[in-house]
Amino acid sequence: MVNASIEADLAYRNAMPPLSGQSNIRDFIACTAHGLLVGIIQYEDASKLLSAARVALVALRNQPAPPKTKAKAA
Repeated sequence: MVNASIEADLAYRNAMPPLSGQSNIRDFIACTAHGLLVGIIQYEDASKLLSAARVALVALRNQPAPPKTKAKAA
């Protein structure tokens, strides 16, 4: 039973979305919160995961804007 629980916890974490893009980061935060509430993720781990999500959001917001392309005259 213990091995099944460990494998299930690992599978849950592996299925979490990557920390890339605003939508994925929001989903990652939701998965972390849900995992914490149902006991899959421990508080200490949730804290680390949410910190990683915070860093990803800050990095995303601090990305330089893409260069503007000039429209070609017809």
